[in-house]
Amino acid sequence: MVSDYELMLKDLNLNQKEIDLMTNKSNLLETVSLYYEKRKSKIHGIGIFAKKDINKHEFIGIAGINDLIKTTLCRWMNHSKANNARFFLTKNLDMLTFATKKIKANTEILINYRDHTLKPKLINIKSK
Repeated sequence: MVSDYELMLKDLNLNQKEIDLMTNKSNLLETVSLYYEKRKSKIHGIGIFAKKDINKHEFIGIAGINDLIKTTLCRWMNHSKANNARFFLTKNLDMLTFATKKIKANTEILINYRDHTLKPKLINIKSK
């Protein structure tokens, strides 16, 4: 049976080698957060896990900066059709991560890769 991850690769017209090249670039900024940590995942290798309960719509962290730099959050978050978080893009192509449902402490934070590649959502951040 084909996994949802394999279907997502097909949707994006990519193969695993191309994904590995995109995600293993040297433009990674390792970040530390009160909200999440990276650790071993049952889904795939390493994942991002909630350190504490995170409420629906709560900001989790910055995943990317100006479409040039990835953070720990972006690099190690695993794909799932049953995602509990989503990336949103700002005008200058920063990628912010918000919870789409309540996430309990020690739960893996998951993204549906299709959402930010096939259907990106823009968020308008207003300066005061």
